[in-house]
Amino acid sequence: MKRNSLLELFRFLFALVILYYHNCFIIQSYDGFYSGRFVVIFFFLVSGFFISDKLKKCNNAYLTNKTEWLHYLTYRLKRLGIPLLIAYSFSVADTIVSNSYSSGFLHYLWFIHVMLIAELLSYILYKYIKRKYIIDIIYGLLMILGISLRLVPSIIEVTEPLCLIYFPFGYFMSKVRFNYKNNLLWLTLIVFSVIGLSYCLFSPYKMYKEFIMGFILFPILLYSILQVELNEVKLFNYIGSLSFEIYVYQSIARFFGAFGINNNIYNFLIVASSVLLTEICKFIFDISARKKKKELIINIKKEPYPLSR
Repeated sequence: MKRNSLLELFRFLFALVILYYHNCFIIQSYDGFYSGRFVVIFFFLVSGFFISDKLKKCNNAYLTNKTEWLHYLTYRLKRLGIPLLIAYSFSVADTIVSNSYSSGFLHYLWFIHVMLIAELLSYILYKYIKRKYIIDIIYGLLMILGISLRLVPSIIEVTEPLCLIYFPFGYFMSKVRFNYKNNLLWLTLIVFSVIGLSYCLFSPYKMYKEFIMGFILFPILLYSILQVELNEVKLFNYIGSLSFEIYVYQSIARFFGAFGINNNIYNFLIVASSVLLTEICKFIFDISARKKKKELIINIKKEPYPLSR
């Protein structure tokens, strides 16, 4: 699937917003910045929007008909790769040092846990339920459950129900297609949604703002991004690919915070240097892999062909 460069750009920008919210950015977030955590709504919508295509690709190209849910989970973990393993390692260390389970696994990596569960549930539904309208009903019920949980005052601070609402909502959004191509219109809507999101994110949290973001502004932004006709921009694709590493490597900064290194500039340098080191390792590995592939091709060409009878 061809990557959408504009979508990759916004993935990167929203990853930086999360850094800002967690005081892992160069500029320290102010006390009134409560709703920055809800930028993950966008990532839930995107994941839900593409879940059908992702599962079809997995079933057709990567997984066999006999593959069970455990194999799918293993496949997804392999796709997330070494950065996730590093992040989990530091989370385990953080849990041990701080003697608190929530400080490690549930602080910065909760999104990963919840997303894997959502994808795993979707895989099970797609594999064992042949009538797709039943899947629609289940997703609809999950949305109702998620909204109900969000309205309970005692669990407003709990962000996991966001997945129950916006992951299936993204799935339903994928069923609505637009064919009207007008870059000026869609770019105008992008600017409008960004202005609205900035107001909601950088002002005190209110429940109605969360629903405005989740059901109006983020959907408008996502639809508009997917409709803009834009030539592939390699820079946007590259920085977008860094968003996952940026997110998970916050667990490294939190680990060092247990030792008193808890300054926003230090946190940013820890995350940035971890991302840079990972990219350098990827680059070296890629060069090595290409070199081995080239040597293999040369050796094959040098081998004498057997004489035909």
